Amino acid sequence: MAYKEFTRCVKPESFVDLAANFNGWRRLGFTGVAEFILIAPLALFAGTLPVVIALVIQIIIFLDWWLNGRLICLGGADDNCLIGAVKIKRKPAPKKKGGDDDATMDVYLADGPITSKVGDLFRPKEEFFNAPQGDFLKPQAAVTAIGRGYAEDDGHYDRFAALHCEFEGAGIRNILSWAKATLAFLLLALIVPPPFSYIVLALAFLISLLAILNNLLDLGPFDTNDFGNHLDVDPNMGELKPGHVVMLKGRWIYDSLHDGWNEIHAIHACQIIGKLGVVVNEKPSEELTNEQIWGKVQITDAILDASGTVISEPEFIALDGTNLKPAIKLWCSAVKDAENAEEGGSRDDPKNDWQIHPLVDGCSEPVVIL
Repeated sequence: MAYKEFTRCVKPESFVDLAANFNGWRRLGFTGVAEFILIAPLALFAGTLPVVIALVIQIIIFLDWWLNGRLICLGGADDNCLIGAVKIKRKPAPKKKGGDDDATMDVYLADGPITSKVGDLFRPKEEFFNAPQGDFLKPQAAVTAIGRGYAEDDGHYDRFAALHCEFEGAGIRNILSWAKATLAFLLLALIVPPPFSYIVLALAFLISLLAILNNLLDLGPFDTNDFGNHLDVDPNMGELKPGHVVMLKGRWIYDSLHDGWNEIHAIHACQIIGKLGVVVNEKPSEELTNEQIWGKVQITDAILDASGTVISEPEFIALDGTNLKPAIKLWCSAVKDAENAEEGGSRDDPKNDWQIHPLVDGCSEPVVIL
């Protein structure tokens, strides 16, 4: 389970709101770095290179905070486990998000509603908050106690109806690396005489240009596999689609860069365990009870013969009422057992590197390896 994670969260009492202190630079990202560095060759002549360096240092501090200070830990545990249905999944969009290339999805939590509205009216938020897993969605006292708020406007309503979850990408981490390399060349340009300083500044210019192409315009040749991807946690998962019922495990946080909601960020494990029998977020499901939605989740597809005739009926599992808690325990325990087995195994031991099935070679020494 090789999930990617480049951030860490801080306890509420340790949180420092650097985004507010930097007066809106949270949207600047590496675009700002590039703007300053692209004029660096002229800055030397104008005597403003120290100013450019100071600005780059501030942006580096901010990017480090982005990774290591902006997320507020919730729940006291690094891994929180839940079951829900995918509402929507989004591909990474580093161009629109200043280099942030996380893949995201929103998940309706099991035994709760799966639509934001009934008719033209928003459901009361309490319908989501009071559901069995509603604590993941509701405002947390630890957050409000430090003066942080939760969004109240209709434009962010879906953040209270479905839990926002993120598969992390390396975009901001990579941008920070580029910025540090650029800073090193700028500092070097301060101490070397012309014409060598011009060469150094040209390298700084090239670094910033590559960073723009690679991280913002999606055109660069480097780190393209570092985009957030749900296949990181399970290469065999296939495509995540609306209505897929998933078991999720990850870090439960409050993201201070947004207008106020809770997330799972980063996702550490994800497994498709079934699909809903109704279409999420559409009118036919608006008036259904939770029992009708979650009482019969399909966990396997029907088997068809060559003519398309059903020869095996699909199997179902109930994820409503008293059934939900043991289902969460079952799936989450299974994932934990798998992780413990992987971490506790000796993958470097030759007897675990068999090419013939262990039933053939015995998986014992001496080992038969082809």
